[in-house]
Amino acid sequence: MKIQILVAMVGAGSSACVLDYAVGKNPPGQGGADDSLQTSSGGELTSTATSEPTGEADSSTGEPDGVFTCPEGQPHLAPMWATDVPLDEFFRVWTPIGGLSDGRLVMSGYDDLGGQILWFDGDGQLVGGTIALGANEIIEHNFSVQVASDDSVVAIGSDGFDRTFVSRTLPDGAAQPHVELDSHVIASVSEFRLVSDDVVALGVTHEDFSPRLVRADIASGATVWERSLPIGEVWSTLVLKLAVGPGEEIVAAYGDFSAKTGYKAWRIDNATGQTLWEIAPPMPEDEQGWLADVIVTPDGVVLLVEQHNRPEAHVDVSAWGLTDGAPLWSTVIAVDDPQGSPMVEQALILGADVLLPVGRVTNYFNTYEPGPVSASLVRMSSSGQVLANEPLALPGLMSGTPGFKGIIDPCDGLVLFHAREADPWLFSFAP
Repeated sequence: MKIQILVAMVGAGSSACVLDYAVGKNPPGQGGADDSLQTSSGGELTSTATSEPTGEADSSTGEPDGVFTCPEGQPHLAPMWATDVPLDEFFRVWTPIGGLSDGRLVMSGYDDLGGQILWFDGDGQLVGGTIALGANEIIEHNFSVQVASDDSVVAIGSDGFDRTFVSRTLPDGAAQPHVELDSHVIASVSEFRLVSDDVVALGVTHEDFSPRLVRADIASGATVWERSLPIGEVWSTLVLKLAVGPGEEIVAAYGDFSAKTGYKAWRIDNATGQTLWEIAPPMPEDEQGWLADVIVTPDGVVLLVEQHNRPEAHVDVSAWGLTDGAPLWSTVIAVDDPQGSPMVEQALILGADVLLPVGRVTNYFNTYEPGPVSASLVRMSSSGQVLANEPLALPGLMSGTPGFKGIIDPCDGLVLFHAREADPWLFSFAP
């Protein structure tokens, strides 16, 4: 298994933060004998950063002991460095990436060894792996990770019936013993978030696929509270979304327009699990699509990102008050254009702005055929004003689906992730 990566830095300007970085590496884009970034004769960025694991999980995490300096003076949104991630055909990546405060990246995936955390240095080079949950404890699409505030990596997975497991891996790669949640209600975890030292997991039951929300202690697996969401049977866990606000406010949401059920969202009291408010806006009869993401902005606005594919493909964002669930505004941020129908999988917060990576493939919703992939970055305010819509270069990515996720790194940069099964990519752009 070997890995290559491409990463993007986005921000209003360059900051002068200094991060830990692997010894012997030059900062991305500054050249040098050890720099993995190269330029082909055609001007396209490529990467030689590869690693060849032995097939067994490596305990090394490449914990950096040098210095990484944030890039300065680069053209806005210029691609900085790139790595694709060729994996064994049996390895599946289900969660995109997380960022540590020292500039390292983590990615989670699954193979016959179980759920694994893959560790990358600040230059995007794979340096090791840690098995977080064994193959006998989870089924492959029920494994995901989140990075905690102390840079530990929390993993959660389910066995497809009624057992859910949680593990914590320290920044040095040491895995603590995993625990089983004593609430045996979630068969398939859709999303989870961290609240204090607890996990809040959203998924469905094995018996009737009805949604359940559970808060549990990471260290012991003890239930703090659990509750059902009044939706009924859920055909796909992909339409269940979960967000935690800056004050640990919890918002759960559901949206499946194709099933003619519209969407709903709930503000949940993080201490008791009780409903503080519920919204269920009406949906036009001919709409088909799904809820792509839900986030809570720093100024207390709940944003629901809606992906529509019928009758006209478009992406819109609606805003609701965090305190009372009152409607605030709705904005269309992407429509069909000559490069194809828009798709959004995730929204990100950068300062006071919201970033939405928009991917496109010509006729994707009609043919599902691979084709040239394009992307742009929509920047909007929390009041609904679209501030910018700028193209993103995707060197080396010639085909695939138009889905992108990402994180904001410690330099306020954007690391984009694109993958379907065994072909992940990472992309980086200048502030």
